[in-house]
Amino acid sequence: MRITRRSVALEANMPSRIVDELEAQWIDLALPPGPKLREHLGAGRTLVLLAGAPGSGKTLSACLALVDRGIGAFVSAPWYAEMHASFRTQLLAERAAERTMLVIDDLGEESERDAPALAQLLTHRYDLAGRCTTIVTSNLRPKEIGPRYGKRIISRLEDPRHSAVIACRAVLRPRRGADG
Repeated sequence: MRITRRSVALEANMPSRIVDELEAQWIDLALPPGPKLREHLGAGRTLVLLAGAPGSGKTLSACLALVDRGIGAFVSAPWYAEMHASFRTQLLAERAAERTMLVIDDLGEESERDAPALAQLLTHRYDLAGRCTTIVTSNLRPKEIGPRYGKRIISRLEDPRHSAVIACRAVLRPRRGADG
């Protein structure tokens, strides 16, 4: 079986809408946060937060990074928190937490009650620094993360040896000629 970017994306459990968008955007990491993300991953950062408004290219850039490495898993923060809370599916959530590269999409979209499960996952992944990479996307600004997830998460995001925060400001616009 031939390994393609599409097969890697599907194996990583990316939603089909994102896989379809990725196929339209197979342009390296040219989305607004892409070059900075590539730079930080190349510098050995193992925890990268892409924070910004909806439509700024956070999810697509994170997914392209995962696909380009050819390994990893994609989980939405609300899905992970829900799976973590359910005893029957906890093993599935734990497997996602152990992947070499993990994209956690939409941090902050889970309920307040479920935020500790995500804080625990981020702490676990940070503690594995050097053995795994985590890219987190969020509409929350970094200063909004502390009250929701705790000082421990903020201290990990501020660690320049292993972490980086990329502010995503540019809003994606349809490419010219993309409509045919």
